[in-house]
Amino acid sequence: MKELSQKIYFVRGESDEVFGFVYLIKQEIKAILVQEKTREQGIGRKLVDQCISFLAGKKHLVVHTYSSGDATAFWKSMGFRKYNQWFYKNIN
Repeated sequence: MKELSQKIYFVRGESDEVFGFVYLIKQEIKAILVQEKTREQGIGRKLVDQCISFLAGKKHLVVHTYSSGDATAFWKSMGFRKYNQWFYKNIN
């Protein structure tokens, strides 16, 4: 059985409250969530940067989304390009 390359990153506050997380399998972000009250503080950016660091030496990172305009703006601001329902970024 082939082992999946997966990672989960969390951002927590001082009280251990989870402000956001990202779930990465192979080279695809399967889920990313930042609590509404903590958005616009760089948490999503930090989570995606952690995924890119983890994937050092890989060719790209992809996200499949049915996202809103806010999410589309976020992914584009991170350097991702849109193709149908996918966003992708060359990372190497």
